[in-house]
Amino acid sequence: TPVVVNSSTDSSSNRNRLAYGNGVFVAIFTAGNVANMKAGTVSGNSITFGSALTPSNSSINSNQTNVSYNPNANKFIFAKNVNNSTSVDLWIVSNSGSTLSVASSSADATITNGGNDYRVWTNIYDPDTNKTIIGVDNYVGSNYGKLYPVTISGSSLSVSSTPYSMTGGAYEDYSNELIYDSTNNKWLLLQCNETSNYINGTVLTASGNTFTAGTKTVLSSDPARYLGSYYDTVRENFIIGYQYYTKGYYGKLGK
Repeated sequence: TPVVVNSSTDSSSNRNRLAYGNGVFVAIFTAGNVANMKAGTVSGNSITFGSALTPSNSSINSNQTNVSYNPNANKFIFAKNVNNSTSVDLWIVSNSGSTLSVASSSADATITNGGNDYRVWTNIYDPDTNKTIIGVDNYVGSNYGKLYPVTISGSSLSVSSTPYSMTGGAYEDYSNELIYDSTNNKWLLLQCNETSNYINGTVLTASGNTFTAGTKTVLSSDPARYLGSYYDTVRENFIIGYQYYTKGYYGKLGK
């Protein structure tokens, strides 16, 4: 039986997120263009949510929010863009059961990337460096994407001053993805190229606050967007799902 996280209607709710850690699922939703969070505990086939947490009452652009769990710090990191600005704000989120809390409505750290209304397209834990990687981009103009390693130290967040700058822009929204290869301890960065929207892949190796990149390679000559991929640990392959971005607009899978 589905569980209702939020009963109100919000036209920007197409980018909700979910993360699991420390015994709870954390769901993001928007109400009045403001990001909210709830933690839910699972018992059998049911899930029970606690009260909503609103880290900040500032509005967001196009529901650009993201959340992940950092098991090394036993904390969640919540990220959101700030509407009509060049900033992405970050908070450390703690939980006690289904009760969520932040230290302050002021962000624990801010990424300023020089492009208005950047998307927060990834927020993911790196098990090799124990850091959280925040990916931001804007497909309009030359504001190409960046990957920022973020460190949790107690109640503080620090953002790397030397992010990895992605080469080339994205063709369209939802055209980037970062997937972890647990066999080889590498990342695969997927980008739908800005001119042809073919899927390109780059192998990244994380070390401290930096990434070392391999050669960017065309993986598919299908026009694509809306990437949805994962790493198959049994077959040791990446499974790449995408929308075939031409007449028909149907979904496809490749590896």
